[in-house]
Amino acid sequence: MADIYRILDGKKRGPNMEVEAKVDDKLWVNEKINPEQATKWLSNTLGITPELVPTVVDLTEAGASVVGRATVDSILLSELAPIGTEYHEAFHRVSLLLIDDNRRNRIYNRMRKNNPNMTDK
Repeated sequence: MADIYRILDGKKRGPNMEVEAKVDDKLWVNEKINPEQATKWLSNTLGITPELVPTVVDLTEAGASVVGRATVDSILLSELAPIGTEYHEAFHRVSLLLIDDNRRNRIYNRMRKNNPNMTDK
């Protein structure tokens, strides 16, 4: 695991969607995306074709699986991603293109302040 963290050192990270969550102390796993539907929606909406990968995209420093990531020229989606990941990553893609860093950070900080139980770290 230390090798993975060393490889990932210095990479800019954004908010992540988790595949697993605990609800009432029971493990709940989101339903997986339909890769064809996700690709079609992203293509029709943003004019891009995402790169689909059969595994997780990355790991956070805390060890959580990253199942989607907006990149400079596309979107990476894991076939293991929960439904909605395509919309989540589309938001990041659009926000990175249309909102300057200062304003985007203010939006994210307001979200963090108003939702202290949520995290993007």
